[in-house]
Amino acid sequence: MLVEVVIALGIIAFALISVYSLLPAGLGSMREAEENAAATALLEELASAIGNARAVEGVYTATGVYSGMSWSYNGALVEHEFENLSLAGTPVPATATSPGRLKARVELTPPSPASPAGNALIAVAWPVTAEWDPDAKRWTGQQGALYSRIIFIPRES
Repeated sequence: MLVEVVIALGIIAFALISVYSLLPAGLGSMREAEENAAATALLEELASAIGNARAVEGVYTATGVYSGMSWSYNGALVEHEFENLSLAGTPVPATATSPGRLKARVELTPPSPASPAGNALIAVAWPVTAEWDPDAKRWTGQQGALYSRIIFIPRES
């Protein structure tokens, strides 16, 4: 009887240790999925802000949280970089209580008489220590990154 109990306890201990050893991998995958989801939401939000831009006296301004991003018709390449973006809910600039882990870059080519549509490269990376390589047009030193190129036709107000 005692031998059976010892064997049963050994099997249970082996099973518990096996399950416990899988936890770090599962938690790492969950963290990666959270960052990827937040980066995707940020990409979509930036694309929407650019696509919904409105013109006032020849200057187009992105909508929403990113209304500080503006460009003029037939203007030069516009570059914006956003740092310390929060993963909580929608990606917005982080607060002291909510440190940010995302970094975003937008390179926008405004419309011109030759092409009524503008285009923008939107790149998001994490963590915020990632650096942008302007020659390769990609992030370096990142744990993860997402890229999107959009074509847009801005509207007059």
